[in-house]
Amino acid sequence: GNHKITNMWDFLGNLNHDLQWSERPPQGSFVLVKDEISTDGSFVLYQSLSTLLKSDCKVVFLSLMNQFAHHSIILKRSGLNLTDLIKSEKVFYIDAFCNGSSYISEELPLSECFPVTWHELPSKAKNVRIKSEDSLNKIDQMIETFLTTCGDSKCYIFVDDLTSLEYHGFSPLQIVEFYNSLSLKTWMTNKPTLITLVHRDFNEEEEGTQMINDLSNDADFIFDVQALASGYSRDIQGQVTIQQASKRFSKTVRFSLAKGLVKLFEHLEIMS
Repeated sequence: GNHKITNMWDFLGNLNHDLQWSERPPQGSFVLVKDEISTDGSFVLYQSLSTLLKSDCKVVFLSLMNQFAHHSIILKRSGLNLTDLIKSEKVFYIDAFCNGSSYISEELPLSECFPVTWHELPSKAKNVRIKSEDSLNKIDQMIETFLTTCGDSKCYIFVDDLTSLEYHGFSPLQIVEFYNSLSLKTWMTNKPTLITLVHRDFNEEEEGTQMINDLSNDADFIFDVQALASGYSRDIQGQVTIQQASKRFSKTVRFSLAKGLVKLFEHLEIMS
């Protein structure tokens, strides 16, 4: 059947009764979204983010790849005001986007363009210029400090594109080390969940491939977003394979993105 997705996690929970999630990923888990530069998987991040922000939780959002306006406009489609969420401290926003005033993606993940705009960061958002490993350590410390103030609230750490750290001059090994420091947070008392995106074909040298393999091996859940195996289709943007490591569960569905909606086409079989 075809499904208009308003809550991806509800949909996934219905895919298979073995999937041990209800409307959100389990606390303390690591969710990895893998995509290709030509097939954008960030809709998985935004779907998850918009669902979670409507529940009683707190979110750390580390923006490495896109400027504030980009995230703000996408979330506005879901009825969310990112500025207000930051002001109310429901979202702890760290902007580490490089050259934000000179670059903005022309094409949004949900197939709509928007005019180039510059939105000033809300005063409670943090801005960190990434220059060295000291910058990453500073970000790591900021996140840890915020998480300790969350009490019993459910917490989620979103990173919009971990591989973009290569733009800042970091090696795949340094990126894995930064991931390791973030993943340690999932062992904190309130068991935050870590959700990040990586481009599988960003660096196809041996070191880059090894980095993707290391992250994949560590992930509890993987959303593997790829171009259609059967080739180009006008109405379908690609396919996503959802995997849960502990259950050896895997399911492939096709997706289309248009006018702010995600549609999943569930007719490929379950493999174990």
